[in-house]
Amino acid sequence: MQQDGKIDLSKVHDPYLAFGGSYKGDHKDTKDFKYITFDTLPAFTPHHKSLMSKVLTPELFEKLKEVRSAKGYTLSNVIMTGVVTPHLGTYIG
Repeated sequence: MQQDGKIDLSKVHDPYLAFGGSYKGDHKDTKDFKYITFDTLPAFTPHHKSLMSKVLTPELFEKLKEVRSAKGYTLSNVIMTGVVTPHLGTYIG
C-alpha cells in the first residue's frame, strides 16, 4: 500500500492471469468482480487435484469454450475458481 492509502495495481499479482486467463469484458462483470476468459486450456499444475483438472482435456475445452448457458455463463466462468485454487473444482452459476 502506498502512503496515500491506495494500492499500486501494477504490483498486484493476479492469479487468474498466471494460468493463461485474460480480462475481456463479460456482460456479467460488475465494478467489484470481473470474469476471466480462458482462450486455451488453463495451465494446470501437479497441485491441481480436482476432477476438473483431470477430465478437462484440450479437446473438451475447445468443444465447450464458446457454449453459453441460458443466463450467459461460459466454461471459463465455471472453471475460474478451480483454476486458481487447485484443490477445488468447478461451480455452477
